[in-house]
Amino acid sequence: MHVPVPRPLAREVALKIYLNVDDVVRWSLITEVQALAAFDHPNVVRVVDTGDLRLLAEVAQASAPALSRMARVVAHAVEGAQGPPPEEVTAATVGGLQRVLGTAAMRTTLISEGESADLADLLGCVEAAMDRMHVEFDGFKEAELTPVPGAVDPWILKVPLTEWGPLLGVRDIGLGACATSNIAVIIAEENEATLRLGINLWLRGDHDAWRGLTAVALARLALGGGRIRSLTPIDLDLMLAASFETARVFNAITADPDTRRLRELTALLTKQLSRRQRKALLRICQGLASAHFEPATTARATTMTDLHMALLLSGDIKACLSAACLLDGFAK
Repeated sequence: MHVPVPRPLAREVALKIYLNVDDVVRWSLITEVQALAAFDHPNVVRVVDTGDLRLLAEVAQASAPALSRMARVVAHAVEGAQGPPPEEVTAATVGGLQRVLGTAAMRTTLISEGESADLADLLGCVEAAMDRMHVEFDGFKEAELTPVPGAVDPWILKVPLTEWGPLLGVRDIGLGACATSNIAVIIAEENEATLRLGINLWLRGDHDAWRGLTAVALARLALGGGRIRSLTPIDLDLMLAASFETARVFNAITADPDTRRLRELTALLTKQLSRRQRKALLRICQGLASAHFEPATTARATTMTDLHMALLLSGDIKACLSAACLLDGFAK
């Protein structure tokens, strides 16, 4: 829909209106805007700049304060302004983080619309088996480890790792890389912790994106699924299917993955979970029996939750936006 806009814009603009908006739509809109911003052509709609966002913030202040606040915060992040954002968003404290994670109602607000509370519980339950099972998956195998690119200064992430890691009791975190794309995980073994990122994220990212990815990896740890939430979309679907097979609850997702691979993972999962954990998994899977899981969409939904948690944990809006764009394929 094209509408004339009064001064000071004094030009026609195109408004794209969504009647039903969820996290998937928001994510899609962000990637669309990123793509449009890369074009300068008379037949391609130009994306508004941060000056327009600042104007929107002023105009909407009285009638739509929530929209006004969002416009100010996004403009602040896009401009790369120094200092805290308008609403003084700051990093979490240990007490505040524990309160959010320990209060069901508050924790639920972090979960994206595409990830149900039952699915979050399932991932938390299965995480118990990942201590031994994670080496079965891409991004965690020893053969895939690769050096962090020489151009990356290890001290770049010292401040965020030192500030955010202790919130979760994780200290002295080193840096690592793997050949699998889009991996962002904290590996904690034998009193050693490593932030492991896919080599594509190291090569295509920058300081802001790496800060955001650090927050995402720590967020996954805070949500009780440090490894399971870091799996590739295909492997995450496999673990979902293996969970239903282990619980002996039918769900259509079990028909999609590789049969041999699914059988192997089911045997491993059954072995690694205690009897009590299998009972909990049964209850959760029964609640999800009729849920429909589209291939690869679960990973997108869980990543949205991870980003929510990353922002709460870090308070770094620009870094989290940069990480979201990089994970979705749009690097600077």
